[in-house]
Amino acid sequence: MSSIALQAQWKKQTLTGNKDLFDLHFQKGFLLIGGSNSALYTSTDTGKTLKTIGLSTPTNLRAVWAINQDTFLVTGENARVLKTNDGGKTWSQKHVRTAAYAYDLKFQTKYGVAVGKDFMIISSTNYGESWTLDTTAPIGKSIHSVAIMPNGQCWAAADSGYLLHKHLTEKKWQLLKHPSVCNFKALQTFGDSVLLILGSVIDTFQPNNIKNSIIKSTDNGQTFNEVSATEMRALLGMHFISPDSGYICGSNGLILKCNNPMDQAFRGLQLSNTASSYNAICVINGTGVAVGDGGLIARTDNYGGYGLQLDHNTDSPIEIFPNPNTGKFTLQTLQQADAIRISNALGQAIPFEMDYNNNISLKAYQGLAIVQIVQGEKMTTIKVWVE
Repeated sequence: MSSIALQAQWKKQTLTGNKDLFDLHFQKGFLLIGGSNSALYTSTDTGKTLKTIGLSTPTNLRAVWAINQDTFLVTGENARVLKTNDGGKTWSQKHVRTAAYAYDLKFQTKYGVAVGKDFMIISSTNYGESWTLDTTAPIGKSIHSVAIMPNGQCWAAADSGYLLHKHLTEKKWQLLKHPSVCNFKALQTFGDSVLLILGSVIDTFQPNNIKNSIIKSTDNGQTFNEVSATEMRALLGMHFISPDSGYICGSNGLILKCNNPMDQAFRGLQLSNTASSYNAICVINGTGVAVGDGGLIARTDNYGGYGLQLDHNTDSPIEIFPNPNTGKFTLQTLQQADAIRISNALGQAIPFEMDYNNNISLKAYQGLAIVQIVQGEKMTTIKVWVE
């Protein structure tokens, strides 16, 4: 099944200067965005208004990280790590490596890891005050993404299907080679065992032919499951709230809302009204921001639009709204339901309450909920995304 165009509420704006935006960090209402030609912006209202931040050293940025609204770090060209403790008024250089390039930066408490070109990985144990070079294989590939699990296990994803793994307390990374032909562009972990990886590669002989892969492991990299993504646009970034619920962005304005990234039928295409690439995306409590080439920023305040029942039958008079939701939604139908059952993806029943106005409340549940409505001999199934 091909992706289905859903109602979309991504509102596009373009910053002046035509600078490509590559990364964002979004937490507790504070937004940090970085990009080429020293592009750096902060926002305290989830991106409605943006403040330009100047750098002490002009540089092309590829990764940003905010420890809080006053203390944040940026990196990119020459693997230069700059840090501020006063919201960007003053900066100090914490690392530089000539001809190197950093593509991603992540922290867990005081521990930081940055990855980049030619298998470069640097790490910090003191909130980015100092950095040392980690030991990796001498392979001339780029590492594009890194993630740190709660138990301190680190994973990094690189071109040509290469993966790297270590614990925060170690300096040497172990090398794994996945059989995928894709260049791994984004990596995210959940808990101490689940990995989700996006891969994309352009056919050298047929530039319009793009191969995309979504790869998942539920046993901390012991085994992997890979599926092809047929969106025909390069997958470049993602933000998932759980292993099954999140968003993917990519080239030519691609934004996907997913209930199950491993199943094409559960990935819905959002309408973002642009042909430019989105490089990074984050959605928290319904508010989302995506950033991309040419100063492109898109925002949503309602999960990117409602209407996530991707298997919805247009002949059916049944609707569920809002969808996604926070566990409370309304069932709208012209015919009284004889029975209603709500279950998770494993078929296990989810307890719920429903009043006389068909307002439904789920009890302490997050993730994909499957609502089955029986009317006479007919049963309608609608998938609901609960944040």
